[in-house]
Amino acid sequence: MSINKVEDKIITIDNKEYKESELSPTVKQNLAILQDCNNKKILASLDVAKNDILIAEYSNRINKELDKLKDKK
Repeated sequence: MSINKVEDKIITIDNKEYKESELSPTVKQNLAILQDCNNKKILASLDVAKNDILIAEYSNRINKELDKLKDKK
């Protein structure tokens, strides 16, 4: 006979540890929403960084083309 012991997950909130099984469904739901919001914030900041790179690249391309026009004059 084997006994499977399921260990309770420990969650740290504001530097305090809680057993997941002791948290209310509302707290668990709000933790999930908070994690989702944090993930979206990270993704949004990555998008901003990528756009900054693209803006710099296309501005550089425009300036190169404008320089070619100046050289023709």
